[in-house]
Amino acid sequence: MKLVGKTKEQVEQERLKRLAEQVRAERNRKLAETDWMVLTDAPIDEKKREAILRYRQALRDLPQQKSFPLDIKWPELGLL
Repeated sequence: MKLVGKTKEQVEQERLKRLAEQVRAERNRKLAETDWMVLTDAPIDEKKREAILRYRQALRDLPQQKSFPLDIKWPELGLL
């Protein structure tokens, strides 16, 4: 029986897949941190709520960045 190792391309694809999973996990954590801020009864004014919604959309759009998952441009929520 002959064992065949993985090609460099296969190894790189697996590495990118793991990295993408890590980035998505961090993204999901950041979304979860702001979940309460978008509830209708959250004590946040409309201007701040709009900023939070833009931030959350930017987080959801991370996987569409051309450099994903190697070079992520993380959005910033800023001071509220």
